[in-house]
Amino acid sequence: MLDSFGIELIHPKREGRSKQQLGKKGKSNHRWIVGVKLVPLLNTRGEVVNWTWGTANTHDQHFRQVATLYDGETLTLADSGFVQKEAPPTTITLCRRGTWNERMTIETTYSLLTRLLHAKRMTQRRVRHLEAHLAYLVALINVIVQSCAAYGLVWTDFTV
Repeated sequence: MLDSFGIELIHPKREGRSKQQLGKKGKSNHRWIVGVKLVPLLNTRGEVVNWTWGTANTHDQHFRQVATLYDGETLTLADSGFVQKEAPPTTITLCRRGTWNERMTIETTYSLLTRLLHAKRMTQRRVRHLEAHLAYLVALINVIVQSCAAYGLVWTDFTV
């Protein structure tokens, strides 16, 4: 599964006040944010296989490269933001709302990021600090998913 997760770095009213501003203004979850997008590629168990990030004004089509690295190996479910009209055929499949139950894996992961790890808002001001924080979040997701599997629990059965 592939989807983008918006992270607000500053309030939109504060946009442009600093020349060292890290995030850009863009839409996430139907609201304006000034920040970045985290784009993880999850397997069926909920583990993060690959990930990338970009500013909030970056369109989801730009992040297709995360899934195209695994062409011919797997089927990737993504929402309509990742579909390109004239893109070469890949294993990215459009996942309309309510059609694939596997979509709950990424929604459970985003619920974990939002409610338990408080990752919807961050205060990093340097790229290396932001990348380190995102890498820690991705590693923590994998640890939680693998811990659930070690105890025989199914990751998507939890609601945070």
